[in-house]
Amino acid sequence: MGRGKPFALGLCIVAVLSAAITARDNKKESSTSELLVSFDPPSFNFGTVLQNEIVQHEFRLVNRSSNEMRIVSLQTSCSCTLAAEASGTKVIPPHDAIVIPVEFHSGARDGSVSSSVTVRLEENGGHPHFAQAILQGNVNADFTIDPLGVDFGALKPGQEATQKIVLRPKALTSISITNLRSSGKEFQVALQQDRTSASADTMAEIFITFRAPKMNHRQPFSEILQVNTSSQRVPEFGLPLRGLVVPDVEIVPDVLVLPSDTSRGESRVTLRTEEPSRIVRVSSETSAGIKELPSVQDQTVHEDSGVPPGWRFAHVCHILHSNLRGAQQINIAFEIRHGADRIEARSVSVQVKSL
Repeated sequence: MGRGKPFALGLCIVAVLSAAITARDNKKESSTSELLVSFDPPSFNFGTVLQNEIVQHEFRLVNRSSNEMRIVSLQTSCSCTLAAEASGTKVIPPHDAIVIPVEFHSGARDGSVSSSVTVRLEENGGHPHFAQAILQGNVNADFTIDPLGVDFGALKPGQEATQKIVLRPKALTSISITNLRSSGKEFQVALQQDRTSASADTMAEIFITFRAPKMNHRQPFSEILQVNTSSQRVPEFGLPLRGLVVPDVEIVPDVLVLPSDTSRGESRVTLRTEEPSRIVRVSSETSAGIKELPSVQDQTVHEDSGVPPGWRFAHVCHILHSNLRGAQQINIAFEIRHGADRIEARSVSVQVKSL
């Protein structure tokens, strides 16, 4: 037993030394592997260019190993940068280099830009290597757009809001708008350009008004405003416009379609209010008159804290189809509580249609 301990200790020392040597060799191999193939130089700054220009450059890819390196794939970090497809099948001999042609398209960009080209290579044994080159520079835009889009946020039905977009010349001495195209009736567009002063055409302003249509449900609106300019490099661009209509009283759905067989089944109508509310009466309207619906069950979506009992922000009405025969619309009478003192009587209607 006494002899076993020194022997076991010796094995442990050998194992530790072996692990340390292996780790050192692996680290050395990894460090060397990083230098086996790389771009030389690894980056290129093309300086300042104008919009819609093409920058061409050839990166030199060097194989410092004793094995052939086969290019498996090339990837760019931006659609503005293109690498020659023919380079994707090339083989780099040992201790040799090839060139990778790259194009950068400035497009409608503005300011500092940076894009990368990443190459994956494999040795004969399939061991992967990666190399990356950086293309960077600055694009001097013909003009600036402030802001690049408009979000009106939430408006109530019947409300309207106006925001302004300003175009200022940058690489150009002046800029003007030649045409505006808007497809939606909710966004009204007006153009202001002072052509009478000495500084005519130095700046253009677009005034956009969002008019929230009247409706009983929440609905987003969006479109792209097409703008034509006097710039030859950027003759047209699009501006995203967004707005949201949020009524203080929302009814979903606002049109109820009944099945052909109304003897069974039910439909749900949801009422939401910004202030606490309670349903007073639900009735159906037919050609013969108005009939109250006694079988309607008013169920709250959830319990609302901080409001008096019986008042809720959301209600779900379960309406039996059998009670809607011949109905043209459903009328929901309710009350809205404004603070502690004022109660407002309101009503909404849901159109009823049959298949």
